[in-house]
Amino acid sequence: MSKTKSHFWPKFFVALASGLIATPTSAQITPDATLPNNSVVLPNGNIITIEGGTEARTNLFHSFEEFSIPTGSEAFFNNALTINNIITRVTGDSLSDIDGLIRANGTANLFLINPNGIQFGPNASLNIGGSFLGSTAESLLFEDGSTFSATQPNASSLLTVSIPVGLQFGENPGSIRATGTGQAIIINIDPLFALPLSRLLAPANLETAPGSTLALVGGNVTLDGSALRANEGRIELGGASDGVVGLQSDSLGWKFDYTEASASRDIRLESESAIDASGVTGGGIQLVGRQIHIRDGSVVLVQLSGIAPDAELILTATELIDVDGYEPRSLLASRIGLETMGIGEVGDLTVTAPNIAVRGGGELTIFHLGSAIGSNLNLNSTDSISISGRDSIDLSRASRLGVATIGAGQVGNSNITTRRLRVDEGALIGSFAGSPFVTGSGGDVIVNATDSVDIVGPPLVDRSEGLDSSSINSSTFGRSDAGRVIINTARLNISNGGRLSTSTVSSGNAGEILVNASESVSVSARDGRTTAITSATEMSPILDIQRALGLPLILSGNAGQITINTPNLRVIGSGGQISVANDGVGIAGNLEIDAGSIVLDDGGTLSASTLSGEGGDLDFRASESLVLRRGGQISATAGGIGNGGSLSIDTPLLVAIPNENSDIVANAFEGTGGNIEINTQGIFGLENRPQLTPDSDITASSQFGVDGIVAINNPIVDPASGLVALNADPLNPNTQIQDSCAVALENRFAITGNGGLPEDPTQYLQSRTVWRDTRLGEIQSDLISNSTQTESEASSIPSMPLVEATGWRTNSRGQVELVAASPNPTHSSWQPHPDCDRVPQDSARIESSRQ
Repeated sequence: MSKTKSHFWPKFFVALASGLIATPTSAQITPDATLPNNSVVLPNGNIITIEGGTEARTNLFHSFEEFSIPTGSEAFFNNALTINNIITRVTGDSLSDIDGLIRANGTANLFLINPNGIQFGPNASLNIGGSFLGSTAESLLFEDGSTFSATQPNASSLLTVSIPVGLQFGENPGSIRATGTGQAIIINIDPLFALPLSRLLAPANLETAPGSTLALVGGNVTLDGSALRANEGRIELGGASDGVVGLQSDSLGWKFDYTEASASRDIRLESESAIDASGVTGGGIQLVGRQIHIRDGSVVLVQLSGIAPDAELILTATELIDVDGYEPRSLLASRIGLETMGIGEVGDLTVTAPNIAVRGGGELTIFHLGSAIGSNLNLNSTDSISISGRDSIDLSRASRLGVATIGAGQVGNSNITTRRLRVDEGALIGSFAGSPFVTGSGGDVIVNATDSVDIVGPPLVDRSEGLDSSSINSSTFGRSDAGRVIINTARLNISNGGRLSTSTVSSGNAGEILVNASESVSVSARDGRTTAITSATEMSPILDIQRALGLPLILSGNAGQITINTPNLRVIGSGGQISVANDGVGIAGNLEIDAGSIVLDDGGTLSASTLSGEGGDLDFRASESLVLRRGGQISATAGGIGNGGSLSIDTPLLVAIPNENSDIVANAFEGTGGNIEINTQGIFGLENRPQLTPDSDITASSQFGVDGIVAINNPIVDPASGLVALNADPLNPNTQIQDSCAVALENRFAITGNGGLPEDPTQYLQSRTVWRDTRLGEIQSDLISNSTQTESEASSIPSMPLVEATGWRTNSRGQVELVAASPNPTHSSWQPHPDCDRVPQDSARIESSRQ
């Protein structure tokens, strides 16, 4: 379906009325007398012919005090066909107001220099065979060092035969402004992210010959509803001052170099302005200034359709590049676009500025329809890049940035380099590939943000308008594999409906996601909105789109792998998730996390799931801890006949609150439940159970198949728990062993303990009896009286002190008796002197017998 833009009616009627009431007037072109051979002006009604001037071989010089062309008039440079460059300067004090036609003979290039300023009205047009350069520089520099000055015409050196090499600007150059009624581009209306625009078929305000250059180099440069075209050529807009802008001729006319000039003036495209350098073969556009603003449905476009097309689209600003707004009347977003429908290598789209903003429904895109190769989208910023917002009238129209292909070609990468990147209010950064009929290759999205990457969803009020998320995404719609998404930053924050994802809706595979965050990764959901890092195969929710794109009813592509490396990972809130999933028959991807600490809170989830295929694997390493709170989940599940994925956790500390229903799950439906392996020094609050319960569980089950295995290695094991702390002061053996006992002095025994070590004499002696039956048996009645008598007798025997044995003898029964005797004792009445022949009846005895 196509639709042709309706012109802005008030501007149209103003322009029409101006044409109806305009009366024939003479062109306001007045020559000065500063050349060796001065210009000659020959008016003829509304046509004024310019002859004369000074020739220097292939260069023709003209000098005017005033140069303006009223509406409906024509200035005709009647040059010889041998002239290559018509070089014109304005030496007076007035700006050049051009609202008519400029025409020249042959293929000559035309230079118009007026330091006071140049204004092109809606009726201004060009009919020249070469390039056109309008500039507010003060002078033109030549290869031999000579100059052609508009501010000091009498001081100009002899006119040269060499080619121009530079534009010399003063400190306050005049502005360049081109006005019109807005461009008329026929576009294709389609729900896809990017489709090729049709060419700018309506007549442009300013247009040069095919393969040539159209350049406006100021001061400030403004296009207000104006359309510039250079078929298969180059368009240059420059906002410069105080220096030299270099010139170099090439096959497309002229190239410009701003390294020796100050890009300190602004460029603005407003009110549906257009810059178009499309064609069959090569073309290029360059905009250089302090701030570059593209708004109100204005378009910067290079579209190529031939064999081996070559193009480049470059925007460079010293402060800001801003692409803002969507024009609902023309169905066009403000847009910078590079599009190819041919084959061969294609150049890049490069945007460089300290700050870059794409907002209000604006777009910055590359599109391939064919087998072209290349076309990287490069964004380079030293401070911030913001992709945000939607059009204030059409809320479903979000800002977009990315590359896409619907052909057999290989689309390039989206390379984003900045300090801070923010994607919010439903905006999208994406790489898209695919066709149900051919196989191409999706490009990667590579973000290098030294400080932070923030992906923030739109406000809740926008969800009813179709803006459910803000995202960085790589997707495939056909046989092609999607590209990767790589994020290198200090902090990655995804919140309130933001998404970082790769996906497939067909037979192609989803791409890999790699996140390297040197400080933290945070996924924070609110109000139940899906906020995620995810790689998935998923069915299109709209059947009409599915049929229109020829998408299969059964998905066979595989989800990609997600790898996250960060010291701190937080997934918080119901809807907050990091997941790999497959809604078809393919394999759910793998999820690998290497972190210091991992926290899943308030329903935050890490998961791998599949509808009917094999479940994906989860591999988590947390060098400090893994904490699950308030419904936090780790899940590897498979539906249908697929087997549950494996789940590996390696962390010193695994913690959950028992009654908060935080689970670790590897379940299946008909297949085998997945295996769970946990390597940890401590698990708290989680229990291995056969089924899920309202408590915090670890389960690897299958509803109709074989349950998986849960292996927990080293739970709550302290390597030091089997060690005994030793006394720091070693024992002195001299205090433990008594080698001899003097009679009636020490009176001690030296007793050998277990293992050959003596007992501690300062402690009670321990019985060596391992077990003893202390139960009472039947006691004969005749023994009771004897026992009583014996106890009475024993209690009456006086106690005697123990003495050390000093001798021995054999008694009459053949037993060896140890006897105690003192060589010269002081005898008591009960202690006679012992000898080896007899044993005193009252001596202390210790008997030793052998059984």
